[in-house]
Parts: sequence; C-alpha cells; structure tokens
Amino acid sequence: MRIIELPKSTRECDFSPIVNLYGTNAIIKYGEVNDAIILKFNVLYGFKYTDFEYTNTLDYTYGLVEIENSQWTSEFLDAWAKRDRKTEDAFGKEVSQMHHYRLCFDEYGMYDILCKGFRVEKS
Repeated sequence: MRIIELPKSTRECDFSPIVNLYGTNAIIKYGEVNDAIILKFNVLYGFKYTDFEYTNTLDYTYGLVEIENSQWTSEFLDAWAKRDRKTEDAFGKEVSQMHHYRLCFDEYGMYDILCKGFRVEKS
C-alpha cells in the first residue's frame, strides 16, 4: 500500500464529500466550499462505496492510498481470462496503467476506485 499525500486531511471534513460520475471519470470534492480539494479519477473500470459500518477497521487508512497487487484488479483480470481473452489485452491493452485507489473519509465512508490515473486540484 502506498500512501498518497493530499493537500487536506480526509479526517477533518465537516461535510460529506461530493461525488460525481461523468462517463468514464469520477470527481470527488471535499472540504469547504471556497477551499475544496478536487480529486479527478480518469478512465474508470470500477467504483465502489462502502459505509464504515460494513468495513473491517484493520483494512483501511484515512486519506488516499494506492493498493499495490490489488485483489480487486486480479478479479477483473481473472474474469477477462475466463472469457478466453489474453490478459495483456484487458483495460484497453494498458494493464500496467491500471491503479486501485482507496479513499477513506472519517465519518463518511470509503471509496475504492479502479482507474488509469488521477490528479488533485484545489478550488
């Protein structure tokens, strides 16, 4: 697991994050209206939300992490292979560019995002 530093902690949110899905992209905005952090995840292949009521407390870190050797990514590749397809052809033939990110907010839950990349912006 690789921790990714964000400009503002996800433990200090007074409001629930705003999540928008646009085509194959996701935008998650958190923080104050005039001082928000915007996370843009590009070319989504998977997106899951889990309320903390249903998580194992040992299974997450607050903030944004990249999960290396992700079981979720492996499940996608296994499903691809079961259809008699070459795994190197999965994800638009860009398997090495796939990333599994996990974003956890204190009080507001956890998001798992399988995508090709992300960037951080401030409003």
